[in-house]
Amino acid sequence: MLKNALMAALLVATPFAAQAATINDGTYSATDHRGKVGMWIPNIISSTDSGTTTYNTNYTLSGTTFVVDGAQATLNGSAKNTLDSNLAFNFQMQFKLSTAANSGYCQFEPGAGGQIADPGCGSAYSLGLIANGDVTPSDWDFFNLTSGTFTGTDLLAGVTYDIVDKSDHLPQVGIGGNGKDIDQLGMAMWFDYTRTDTLGTSMFGDYEIASMGRGDVIVDLAQMPLPAAGWLLIAGLGGMAIAGRRKKTA
Repeated sequence: MLKNALMAALLVATPFAAQAATINDGTYSATDHRGKVGMWIPNIISSTDSGTTTYNTNYTLSGTTFVVDGAQATLNGSAKNTLDSNLAFNFQMQFKLSTAANSGYCQFEPGAGGQIADPGCGSAYSLGLIANGDVTPSDWDFFNLTSGTFTGTDLLAGVTYDIVDKSDHLPQVGIGGNGKDIDQLGMAMWFDYTRTDTLGTSMFGDYEIASMGRGDVIVDLAQMPLPAAGWLLIAGLGGMAIAGRRKKTA
């Protein structure tokens, strides 16, 4: 009886496998790839001092999680420009698991001479890894981005963007899915952004804010431990099983 109760508790408290090939249900910390950069967003912020030079393209993440619940997932957190931490925003992205096979960054088919047929793969992060056989996209999970927002904070307060998926490359998640490390659970995606506020392009001192553009996410994922409440549930159910067995044998 105790064994059965503990098994039941584990089934309740332990994340079930998602409807996916690689990643299980649960909450994952999403951190800057190799501790350096989590987002690359060229041209969203330009310096009026230089006139033509993009201010900085790299953003570091904080408090960011990737939560998987069955066929649904969310990526929530904050990003700051690596040169000026006052240029920051919060973001939220909603995903739905894709049912298309191998349909992400580097979907490819045998072509003439064994060449990759999808021209979009020419600039994808994972092209080299796939070509060398270091990663297997068929083992990855691919998602559709169903909605997304950037909300400016600090110097960017009031700036808002809608985020949409780059339609020919779905977000990818899996071992090697960040397109950089073949043994690291990671995520990579491209996105387009469109300005939705009405503050104009030159309302932020020395900076100009773009109306639209494109960027990407490259993160390392690590599943976060079961919350204490989950272990309390296990202990509680185990205690109930012991009490029940004592009552039965009394």
